[in-house]
Amino acid sequence: MQVKVVHFDHETSKFYAVAIVNVPSYQLGFNKAEMDACEYAFARTQNIFGSWSKGQYHEDGEENQDYSTNVDVLLPLPIHEGRTYGFRSSMIGDLFVVNGNIYVCKTFGFELYEKEFA
Repeated sequence: MQVKVVHFDHETSKFYAVAIVNVPSYQLGFNKAEMDACEYAFARTQNIFGSWSKGQYHEDGEENQDYSTNVDVLLPLPIHEGRTYGFRSSMIGDLFVVNGNIYVCKTFGFELYEKEFA
C-alpha cells in the first residue's frame, strides 16, 4: 500500500506533496489498514536522529537513522545560502492520501478529510 504525504506550508497556505511512502503489508492489520498506513507514513517522515528526506548518509559519512528505503522524496530539497536542508517532519494538519482517500493528521491519529481525492 502507498501513502502520499502532503505537507501544509503555513507561510504560503499551500499544500505540497513531499513523499510517497511504500507501506509493507506486515505493517497493516492492527487497526483499519488505511489508518495503519497513515501511522507508518507519519513515523517514516519524522526527523528524530537525522532527516527522513536527505538520504542514507549524512555529509560526514555517518548513517542517517531517519532514512528509509520505503520513502520516495518527491520534491528537490530546499537550498538556503548554499546549504541543502531536508524537509520538516510531518505534523498536525498535513494530509495523507491512501487509496484515493484523504486523511488529515490530528492531535491523536487521523481523520477522514474527504470521501475521495482525484
